[in-house]
Amino acid sequence: MREELNNWENEWNPSMRSHPEASHPEYSLLVNSKTFFLVEAAAENPFGTEFFVWLDAGYGHGDRSIFPPAWKWQPKFEKGIISLIKLTPPTDLINHYNLQSLYRQDISVISGGFLAGDRNSIIRLHQLYYTKFINLIEKQKIDDDQTMLVLLINEYPEFFHIYYGDWFDAFELF
Repeated sequence: MREELNNWENEWNPSMRSHPEASHPEYSLLVNSKTFFLVEAAAENPFGTEFFVWLDAGYGHGDRSIFPPAWKWQPKFEKGIISLIKLTPPTDLINHYNLQSLYRQDISVISGGFLAGDRNSIIRLHQLYYTKFINLIEKQKIDDDQTMLVLLINEYPEFFHIYYGDWFDAFELF
C-alpha cells in the first residue's frame, strides 16, 4: 500500500488517498473478512438457523429509526443465492463496472453493510470471495468489499439477488 500511495496513478481519484482501503491494510483485511465471519457463524450455527445475515457493526450510524419496531424482524430470503443491496439505480448496469473502473475511485455501487443467504450459499460466497481476493493480491491490488462484491456479481450474476435501495434499507426491503 505504501508503494501504491507513493506512485499514485493519474486515473485514480486523488481523494481516495485518504480513504482507509487505500492506506490502512488492517481496514482492508477486516472488511474483506465478512464472508469468513459469516461462514464461521454458519458452521457453528448456535441458533439452529437456515439463513445468515451480515450487518455492519455501525449499520444505521446510530439512527434507531431504521431498525424494526421492538427489534423484531422476519426477513424472507431465497435459498441458493446471496441477497444484497445495490445503491445505484437499475439503469446503472452493474456489468459496466470492472476492476479498472472501480479501483481507487470514489464510487459506491453495492452496499457491503448487508449480505444474506442460506448456509450453503454463504459457504459458496466465501469460497468465491476468497479466490477473488487472493487473485487481486497476486496482482498487487487490494480494495474494499464493495469492489469485490461487484466483481463477483459480474462473474456469477445468477448467484446474487440484487435489491435496489439505500445504505440502510435492509429492514424495509426484507
